[in-house]
Amino acid sequence: VVSETLGANAGLGYLIALEGSSFRMANVYAALLLLAFEGVLMYAVFAWIEQHFTKWAFRSQMNVA
Repeated sequence: VVSETLGANAGLGYLIALEGSSFRMANVYAALLLLAFEGVLMYAVFAWIEQHFTKWAFRSQMNVA
């Protein structure tokens, strides 16, 4: 996102920079919400992948208590 803000002509970072320079804050907030949703979704997907492929690591944590 940072590289898109600085040097790209497409993407969410570019959209945030473009709309922010035109003071269209509703569009800036919409893009930020989209980025936040994307971050949460990616975290959930990678957490599931981690638990699915490294069951041995999580199994030992469950039996410690």
